[in-house]
Amino acid sequence: MKYQISKKFLSYSEAFSITYEAGGIAYWVYPETFSSGHKFSFMDANKNKLGYVYQKLESSESDYKIVVAGVYFGKVVWDNKGFSFREKFKLKINGAANCCVKRYLWKNEFKFFRNGGVVAKTTKHSSNWKDSYFVEFSD
Repeated sequence: MKYQISKKFLSYSEAFSITYEAGGIAYWVYPETFSSGHKFSFMDANKNKLGYVYQKLESSESDYKIVVAGVYFGKVVWDNKGFSFREKFKLKINGAANCCVKRYLWKNEFKFFRNGGVVAKTTKHSSNWKDSYFVEFSD
């Protein structure tokens, strides 16, 4: 399954959509401007709240917590040791095998690994003025 995420140009507080590759809105993302830190709420196409991702402002850790249906789901943790051209993150989900996320700077791409195999990939659309990404999940 392939999705496209696009933000409006120079927009930091407006909602943006996640669409199916063939068109049509799958999800909405709402940045919460007046929250204590970074917070993004995720909603389905009918704008029913599914969950949110947040980082506390006063936190010294570089991690984001994930809450789904009001329940703590997991977190994304920055996992770099020393200097590297490839950023690395860990996706720690309660009760599931952890994923490793690697960012490839020269390709504008993130790859999600589980048990050594790629389960998803995110690529930035480089020929666009606004932030636009393609997300593809492996079957």
